Amino acid sequence: MFTYFRDLSCVLRIPSMMLMRNLCTLQPKVKSIESINLVTGSCVRAPNPYMSSVLRHSSSKSNMVVKSSEFMNKKIFDSLHFFVMLGAVPCLMLVFFVNVFVGPAELADIPEGHEPRYWEYHRHPITRFIAKHILQHPQKVYEVALGQIADKQEQLELVEEERWFRRSQRIHGDYRGWYFIPSSPVGVVRGRKEQELDQEIGEFVSR
Repeated sequence: MFTYFRDLSCVLRIPSMMLMRNLCTLQPKVKSIESINLVTGSCVRAPNPYMSSVLRHSSSKSNMVVKSSEFMNKKIFDSLHFFVMLGAVPCLMLVFFVNVFVGPAELADIPEGHEPRYWEYHRHPITRFIAKHILQHPQKVYEVALGQIADKQEQLELVEEERWFRRSQRIHGDYRGWYFIPSSPVGVVRGRKEQELDQEIGEFVSR
């Protein structure tokens, strides 16, 4: 068996490293490089650096695909999954235990002398908790909405009234507006008289 590999290495010029690897595979008794050198003899050539590299058996062509990094995408999805589960799991557990151990309320007669509060009209305990501690009183919400409607209606009335005053001043021209600032009318009267005289006797006549 050793002679066969020595002759084959001399004829085909197989690199010594490949031959030693084959010998170690086929002959388990050969455990050292010195014993392999004694078996192969002087016909084995020095290892070729171009042929002693690691071979890729049963593999495709090695290509490196150049593409953008996906680190931020994976980081965002991981963070989204973490915070969604951080909020969803406790909420689902709370809803489950409330439905199992408390359950929805049932209709019953109102006891005498008891005035139900606004949150007691809700059926589910979670809805009652939200209506009592988070949401505002329904009467307060209703009155606030009425106040907002009244303010808008008053603003519309003021705008319409101001339009009526401006329209009346433009049509009649004999009314001083509420924004009028009192002043001395001497200069205005004198200018009005001079304008009337200019219209009657002419502008170029000396007076």
